[in-house]
Amino acid sequence: MLSLAWQTIRTRLGGFAGAFIAILCGTALVAGCGVLMESGLRAGVPTQRYAAAAVVVGGAQSVHPPGADALTLEQVGEQPSVPAALAGRIASVPGVRTAVAEQSFPAQVVTASGEVLGGPQSLGHNWDAAVLAPFTLRTGAAPAAPGDVVLDADLAQRAGVGVGGQVRIATRSVPMTFRVSGIVNSLSRQSALFFTPQRAAELTAQPGQAHAIGVLADPGVPPETLAERIGAVTGGAEVTTGIERSTIEFLDVSQTRMLLLAVAGSFGGFALLVAVFVVASTLALTINRRRREFALLRAVAATPKQIRQLIGTETTLVALVAGVLGGALGLAVASGLRDAFAAIGVIPADFGLAISPLPSVAALLLGLGAARLAAWAAAR
Repeated sequence: MLSLAWQTIRTRLGGFAGAFIAILCGTALVAGCGVLMESGLRAGVPTQRYAAAAVVVGGAQSVHPPGADALTLEQVGEQPSVPAALAGRIASVPGVRTAVAEQSFPAQVVTASGEVLGGPQSLGHNWDAAVLAPFTLRTGAAPAAPGDVVLDADLAQRAGVGVGGQVRIATRSVPMTFRVSGIVNSLSRQSALFFTPQRAAELTAQPGQAHAIGVLADPGVPPETLAERIGAVTGGAEVTTGIERSTIEFLDVSQTRMLLLAVAGSFGGFALLVAVFVVASTLALTINRRRREFALLRAVAATPKQIRQLIGTETTLVALVAGVLGGALGLAVASGLRDAFAAIGVIPADFGLAISPLPSVAALLLGLGAARLAAWAAAR
C-alpha cells in the first residue's frame, strides 16, 4: 500500500500540490502561533532593576472579576503593591540574605522652560533598593539629605546636569528642586532617580506600600527553593524568579503574555480549521478526477476500505513532508508575527520568544491529524 501510494503521488504531483501547500502553510501558522503561546507562558523581557535579586515578590497580576466563575481572570490595569512590612517576614526565611522593599513612583525631570524631559519612562525609587540591580555610583555619593537625588547617567546627560548641580523634578504636580548628589549606571528601558528612603516614602502616593520586594539569597541557595520558602509566608502575593521577575517590574510584560495566549490560540485554531477545509476540498477534486482509476481497482477486487486506506496513506505522506517543512518554517512565522505586533505597539519590541521543539512537533501532529480528517471526509 505504501509503495502504491508513493507511486501515485509521483505521477500526480499536480493533484497533490494544493494539499501540500495548504498543509505547509497551515502547519507553519500553527507552529508560529504555538511559539507565541509558549512565549506567553514562559518568555518575557530581561529584568533590569531586579537583576541581582534571586526572588521578587509583588502584587497579583490578575484578579477574579466579581460574580465570575473561578476560571475567569482579568489582567490588572495598574501595577499592584504589597505591604512594605512584608519585607521583615521575608527576611526571616532561611536562605534569605536580605529583603528590600522598593518604592517606585513617577518622577520626571522638568527643564528650565517648564517642559517635561522626554525619553524612556522615568521612575523614582528609594536608594536602599539600588542594590537590587545593582546600581553602582559612577561619581558622587548616595543621597543623604531630603533634598538630594541620584540620577542615572543617561538621564543626567539629557538633563545637562552633573554632581552638585540643581535639577527640578515633578513627582506629583508642582516640580521641586533637588541637588544631584551622585550619578549611577543607566538602564535601557527606563530612567531611574533615587531619593533617601524617607523622602521616597513621602513622595510615593501609597504610604506603607511597596512596588515590590527584592530578595537577595545566601550563597548556594537555588532561587526556586527560596521562592517556595518565601511563598509560604507571603499570603496572596506573587513570588517570581528568573524571567518571571520582569512581570513585576514591567506591567506591559504581564499584559503581553495574556494577549499572546489569547491571540495566538484563536489565530492558530482558525488556521487549522481553514487547512482542513482547503485540504478536503483539494482532495475531493483530485479524487473526483481519479474515479476511473478507482473503478479499475474495484474491478480487480479492491474493497472500498482499501481505496479509502490508499487515499489516507497518500495524504499522510504528503502531510508528513509538508508538516516537517511547516514546523521549521513556523519559527520564521513566529518571529515575523512578533515583529509585526511590536511595530503596531501591541507588544514590547524587546519581548523575547521561547524557542523549543514542542510547538513544531505539536503543529506536525495537528497537521497530520487535520490531513487525515480531510482525507477521510473526501474519501467518504
